[in-house]
Amino acid sequence: QLLFDDETGHHATRALHDLARTSRERPFLLVASFTHPHDPYVARQEYWDRYEGVDIPMPATSAVDVPLDPHSARLRAVAAMERTRITDDDVRRARRAYLANISYVDDWTGRLLHTLQSLGVADDTIVILLADHGDMLGERGLWYKMNFFEPSARIPLVVHAPRRFEARRVAAPVSLV
Repeated sequence: QLLFDDETGHHATRALHDLARTSRERPFLLVASFTHPHDPYVARQEYWDRYEGVDIPMPATSAVDVPLDPHSARLRAVAAMERTRITDDDVRRARRAYLANISYVDDWTGRLLHTLQSLGVADDTIVILLADHGDMLGERGLWYKMNFFEPSARIPLVVHAPRRFEARRVAAPVSLV
């Protein structure tokens, strides 16, 4: 997955340079679809090291804190979660790798923004960063996506359009539709 994402970033950078070399001024749409952060929870050493000594929070709600609803029971059975004991250290490592991979995507986003800046089109380009799902990361004793609990359903949606509006946070729920 990391090699795929590296290739995605490099292709996106090259596409921006190719667009800048065309003589026609026209709108463009470029999609750079990274797979990270995503399971499996594996991170490159440089990103893993960024979280050395960082207090990685444990899940706010453990499996013992809530009754096991039928859908969660099915997810736990499908993932064979009862076969393997997941320790607190396992949870912290998975969360650390997830954070490391968020940093990896952040760095690629920064490189793409820098490319737009160096090509002189950053102020006139709308950049949207979003994800298709979150990850439970041990919340309620669950992992991955496949449910509508908050950690799985809440995703980032960042719209950067400097010529159109000022930066701000929107507290209201929004939709990708």
